Amino acid sequence: PGANVKTDEPDIPATKKENSPAETNTAADNSPAAPINPPEDEVDTASEIVISKIRLSPTGGKYIELYNPTNRLVNLAKWKLEYVVSSGGKESVLNEFAAKQMIAPGRFLVIVGADSTGKDYDVKSSNNWQNTPAKKTGAVRLVRPNGTKSDAIGWGKEAQDFEKTAAAGNKDILWRCFAAGVIVDGNDNTADFDGNDAELIEPRTRPNCP
Repeated sequence: PGANVKTDEPDIPATKKENSPAETNTAADNSPAAPINPPEDEVDTASEIVISKIRLSPTGGKYIELYNPTNRLVNLAKWKLEYVVSSGGKESVLNEFAAKQMIAPGRFLVIVGADSTGKDYDVKSSNNWQNTPAKKTGAVRLVRPNGTKSDAIGWGKEAQDFEKTAAAGNKDILWRCFAAGVIVDGNDNTADFDGNDAELIEPRTRPNCP
């Protein structure tokens, strides 16, 4: 699964940073990047790619955004985005990435469901996302081909997978915080993510948190 790949818009490289101070929102990135291509048949089982945004409502506008905080091009072939339901922890595959699906250093990758009405995406899954991910509570994780977990975001009181503590539930959108353009990754969903219903956070932006 996973098809209809579109060209990503350029973004500036950045690295991980923990416990960054709060700042105001910033604009979308437009600076070019020139990574060195890894072998197209090389399966990556070690890189750290993070989930940077997840929009949970409305149904046609759902998306999941990934971010590459490393300094190298990463091949996402055979990686999976999985949804973990709040009751029983049952898993379902939201998207499995096709061969040659790359994410450049300091850049974003936006994934939508087959039923999405949005136009700003890089990968359109062959799976419908009408009922998942759920807005109230749930979890999404990014899994490498060898089964190890690269990142996870859980939200709401009944989340079954998360980093340290789950983010707030029942939000239209959750986003990972940036500080001065540098992503915040302290391995705690509550501290690392913000979310609301009032402010529309666009894909490929670097929003800071209050």
